[in-house]
Amino acid sequence: MAVQRVLRNTQATLEVVFYSAGAATDADGAVTVDITRADGAVFVTGAATTKPPATTGIYRYTLAPQTNLEYFTLVWNGTFGGVAQKITTHAEIVGAFYAPLNDIRAMKGLADTAAFPNALLEEARQWFEDFAEQFCDRAFVPRFAIDRLDGDSTDTIRLNHIEPRTILSAKVAGVAQTGTATWALYATGRVVRDVGSFDDGVRNVEIQYEYGADEPDLELRQAALRAIQYRLLGDQLGLPAEAIAGGVDVRGPTFAGIGTGRPTGIPEVDEVLMNRSMAVWVG
Repeated sequence: MAVQRVLRNTQATLEVVFYSAGAATDADGAVTVDITRADGAVFVTGAATTKPPATTGIYRYTLAPQTNLEYFTLVWNGTFGGVAQKITTHAEIVGAFYAPLNDIRAMKGLADTAAFPNALLEEARQWFEDFAEQFCDRAFVPRFAIDRLDGDSTDTIRLNHIEPRTILSAKVAGVAQTGTATWALYATGRVVRDVGSFDDGVRNVEIQYEYGADEPDLELRQAALRAIQYRLLGDQLGLPAEAIAGGVDVRGPTFAGIGTGRPTGIPEVDEVLMNRSMAVWVG
């Protein structure tokens, strides 16, 4: 996965694999990791990693439970064959998932943990979460964002995402703002501060915030499970009636039936996504 998603308030094991000439390779000595937050602030520097027994090239860092949503950048450092090397990965702290892994595992055909390890299920879940958010232009679980916006000397600014939940921090021209807990948040993404203004400038306002719904409704959760199942099993399940002259590749559904009103080509999934992409936000 390009980004490992971690549930808020839970401990997580972050992992990297070092390769040389296509083969997993152990470091000459210890591997450390530097972690920064989304705003560039240092979270940890030179942290020790662990190496699982009987493995090659795999190094892990245990991330303590995080209260706030966040987006971390991890730079793993090691020396291999006398040459210092780095690998960059990312981890996002989220407020919920569309479906727990055990529910995905319970879907027909996905019980084999050797053929479908947890990492593969997580990747498929992340694919649908991203797909649904991009298609519907809204998040159905709490997500983290950091926006750098232009101030206009008014008390109002509009975020890049709708349904903001809470402001985590804000800066104007590099100065931390206090009292963000009393700023008014609107479903459209509009933010109105009760005291002061957002000074005129170019990308001079930085706001870190949480946005999105509490969790998917039951219909969307069921649609997610169905789409994930198709992505992992492909044509083993048979094609939907609308997916004429289709076929499924390793990236998931790529049916000829995909088009306007058919984002995935899976009828029961597309109906749910279309219904949730039609929301009109005013304010």
